[in-house]
Amino acid sequence: FGSYIDVYNNLDSLIWQVPGFFVGGAAIFFGFVASSFQSGTTKLPSTVWGLLFLFVGALFLIGAYTMSRLRIHHTRMGIELKGMEPIGYFHKRSTTVRKFWPPAAPHVFIVFFSILGGFCLFISALVLTKSQWLISLMQL
Repeated sequence: FGSYIDVYNNLDSLIWQVPGFFVGGAAIFFGFVASSFQSGTTKLPSTVWGLLFLFVGALFLIGAYTMSRLRIHHTRMGIELKGMEPIGYFHKRSTTVRKFWPPAAPHVFIVFFSILGGFCLFISALVLTKSQWLISLMQL
């Protein structure tokens, strides 16, 4: 039982550490983009910007997938632990896990990362196809 608790706690901690890593990376990336365009001198060619947004968009989608996998394993571990204990936390937890509101943190992170990933891929596609209105907006 103790080793299952350790795995459960590790998954629980990863559910918060993984989004923290991605949000920190996003803050650095979007801060870099904002500072590049605020100064008015974007030294990188448009192809590099497009590939950079493509890479970051793919990372966000990988983050959404990672969060969904963590949620699946975390829920499965909770079910296993519920079967191992006669009555306690995991029996009470099972009544709240299936609720739709408020949404669980992994679901919020999955939606958030999917939206950010889609946004970055959209920007990447516009830059790589040389969309004129975006290039004039970004002053590339």
